[in-house]
Amino acid sequence: MKQHLKENAALYSESLHKMVQNTGDFGAEPSKPIKTTNTNMKNYITKSESMEWKPLLEDGVDTQGIFIKVLHFDETTKRAPIFLLKFEAGASYPYHNHPGGEEAFVLEGEAYFNEHKLTKGDYLHTPPTFKHSVKTDTGCVILFSVPKEVEIIKE
Repeated sequence: MKQHLKENAALYSESLHKMVQNTGDFGAEPSKPIKTTNTNMKNYITKSESMEWKPLLEDGVDTQGIFIKVLHFDETTKRAPIFLLKFEAGASYPYHNHPGGEEAFVLEGEAYFNEHKLTKGDYLHTPPTFKHSVKTDTGCVILFSVPKEVEIIKE
């Protein structure tokens, strides 16, 4: 019994080694390289305090007084799903749809999502296809998670 277990373990180990080394013959087509994740944690840390606020620029959208820090850029979708927005006093973002929903956490100040006032420490989760605008009288900084690109709704 022990010998049988040792043989199976050896075969399993050898197969696993071939897969990792990408040298095994596992079908009619040659195997594809295995994508590995970089395990260096520093490659996944964003030091937002050392970043400059950049003006938010979107074609056809009035974003005056809104600034952005991109915390994560997704190379696959070519967009930033996680970011900080800083709204100056009086700034607003127009009525829009969130095809993939949204999460917002107010870090500083206060903002209105439609008629609902959110203040420091408040969290908002919206389901897919939720529509709203954002405005602030006093200014604010908000952490956003937006999995899909927003759609501006012309009123």
